[in-house]
Amino acid sequence: MDEMDIEVDELDNKVDESNNEVEKSNNEGDEMDASSEASDITTIKVHFLGEWHDIVIDWNDDREYKQDQIFAQLEEMTGILSAFITFMGLYEMRPVNPRRRNGIKLFYIHNNDFHYVGVGSCPPNLIKEDVIDSCIEDGERFYLSYNLYFERFILRNAAISFMLVPEILVVEGRCNMHLCQTTHTEPFFNRVKDIILSEPLNDEMLERFEALGDPEGRFHSWYIAVKYIYQEYNILQFFEVACSNKLSPHNNEVFDDSDENIIEALEALDVN
Repeated sequence: MDEMDIEVDELDNKVDESNNEVEKSNNEGDEMDASSEASDITTIKVHFLGEWHDIVIDWNDDREYKQDQIFAQLEEMTGILSAFITFMGLYEMRPVNPRRRNGIKLFYIHNNDFHYVGVGSCPPNLIKEDVIDSCIEDGERFYLSYNLYFERFILRNAAISFMLVPEILVVEGRCNMHLCQTTHTEPFFNRVKDIILSEPLNDEMLERFEALGDPEGRFHSWYIAVKYIYQEYNILQFFEVACSNKLSPHNNEVFDDSDENIIEALEALDVN
C-alpha cells in the first residue's frame, strides 16, 4: 500500500468518526427533545363517582386557551356538555399562605365560551407557570367537586362549576368544606344532569327569575324568592345541598305559602 492509499484510509476513518459524533449528538438531541416534550405534558388523577380518571394537559397544545382541553375531558368524564360548564377551580396549596383561610388560596379558570373578563384570581387563560407546582403537580390526585346554579346572564340556563380538590383535603366517607359526599353519588349527579338538560324546566325558571327583577338592594328577599321557586319544582335540594357540613342550617327548610317571610319577600318583589 503506497502513501496515497494510507492517507485516503486515514481520511475515511476521520470522516467515519465525524459522522459517528454527529449521530451521537443527534441522538442526544432527540433524547433532550423527548424529555422536553414529556415535561410539557401534565397528567393528574381525578376521582369521580367511585372511579379514577386521567386528565392530561398538553402545554404545547395549539389551542389559544389551554383550559379548553380540561373542559373537554370534564365533558367526557361527567357527560355534561362543556357548554354548561362555566368554570373550574383549583387550590393553590403551595406555598401555604397563613393569611388565607386554612392557608389555601382558590384559583379559578373560566370556560372561555362565556367570554368572562378575567380579574384577580380569575384569569382568562390557564398558564403553566401559574398553576404548576403551586396548584397541580404531575401525577397528583384530586376529587371532583361541583356546584349547580342558575346562570341567568349569559347561558340563561342551569349551569355547573367544578373544583379539583386535592386528595389530601378529602376525608373518605365524610362531608367537609371541600367535598360533599351527598353529591358524590351517581343517582344524585344524574338528577343534576337532568336539571341542566331539561329545556322546558330551564325556560320556565328563566321566566320566573326574570319576573323577580334585579336583586340589587333587596338581595335577601330576592334570594328567598329564588329558593321558593326551586322548591316549587322540587329541586331546591340539588341547588343547595343539605349535609352535615353545610354552614347554613336553613338549607333544608321547607317554604310554605303562608310563611310570613315568603309573603314579605314575594310582596317586596311584586311577585305572586
